[in-house]
Amino acid sequence: MTKKLTFCAMLSLMGALCLLLSNIFQTTTLFLFLFSTLFCYIATAEHGVRYGLMTYITITLLGFLLVGNKVTMTAYAIMVGHYPVVKYLIDRKINQKWIRWLVKLCWITLLATVCFLILKQFLVMDAALWLLYLLGLAAFVLYDIALEKGILFYAVRIRKLKP
Repeated sequence: MTKKLTFCAMLSLMGALCLLLSNIFQTTTLFLFLFSTLFCYIATAEHGVRYGLMTYITITLLGFLLVGNKVTMTAYAIMVGHYPVVKYLIDRKINQKWIRWLVKLCWITLLATVCFLILKQFLVMDAALWLLYLLGLAAFVLYDIALEKGILFYAVRIRKLKP
């Protein structure tokens, strides 16, 4: 158990470092935010959902302490921070690919709506919200594909598993 906690703590540190670097390098903020979620997936794949959620909570709390922009951290915490754990569960439980995509898109739409309802208290939103929703769903599809490639890279190159 100590090895698992140490492993997850190191992954949390790397995820928090990505969030901190997103504050320093403004042009790569979105990439670094999404890249930090890969560490949560690694913890989930290696040691289970409980350790993945623990890693997500640690990365998120450290992110709120380190990142200056709390609005983006709120969106991260609500929408994408925990997604690798959800993706792990969906990919393991549902066999048909189109149903997996449908569940993932419904999940992110629900979370985007919750995030919008929370953030509209602090931000001024205009009429282009539907366009933003559609662009967000397209970006989510690209993120899911990129996360899948990152998972494959980890499994083949680092863990030396056969694809």
